[in-house]
Amino acid sequence: MRFVVFLSALSCAWLFAEEPVSKVAFTESKSSVRAFTPYGETTLPVVRVQLEIHTSAGKTERGNLVVVYDPDSGHYLWHNTIANHPGDTSSFYADLESGAEGVFAGSPGLVSVYMPGPDLFIHEHNEHAENLDAAERASIGDIERQALVNNLYGSDMKDVPVYKAMGREFACSSERGQEDPRCMFEAKSIVSVSREGENWRIVVHNRWDQEIILDSKFNLVSTKRLPTAITPTSPH
Repeated sequence: MRFVVFLSALSCAWLFAEEPVSKVAFTESKSSVRAFTPYGETTLPVVRVQLEIHTSAGKTERGNLVVVYDPDSGHYLWHNTIANHPGDTSSFYADLESGAEGVFAGSPGLVSVYMPGPDLFIHEHNEHAENLDAAERASIGDIERQALVNNLYGSDMKDVPVYKAMGREFACSSERGQEDPRCMFEAKSIVSVSREGENWRIVVHNRWDQEIILDSKFNLVSTKRLPTAITPTSPH
């Protein structure tokens, strides 16, 4: 009987000793993504890895972690996308690669910009690490702490409602009617992110380029459609 109790206690100890978050073998890769800076466009190093996450609720989740690092400032950002099934490798890296999400790298930190619908989402990142590997370890540490309260999706974002100010036609042709289910109001790409004095200037694209001006606290100041560039014709 005592032997059974001992085995039970040993089993429980092993369970509690198990790492809350661990990297899945052979899923890590490094690359780079486009980013904006006060001096123009650049590229920033990125690491991607799949995680196995054990929550305090007793569940096991798979997450697809992406960490972006700025070597000049030491700032980094991370986003962990919970997989819908074991083979699901979707992550926010696809949005970075396609331009649907943009990152601005400056001395105060990194700012990510995303517009998947009628709101523009802004997230400031002031975390600091010595290098990309250290940023990855720190990101996993953040996820471990959040797993204890079952919050696996990162920090809150600032959302800026822009639909009314921009108008539906930015994404949806009026010829298709107001209730066309095929039309989704979103920015297909983040064209540029820059600072103009204390304000932020963000250009997003769908049917045309649209300028969005935000103040230093990311509140909407103004927005306007930008003129379409005229492509020069070649002489005959």
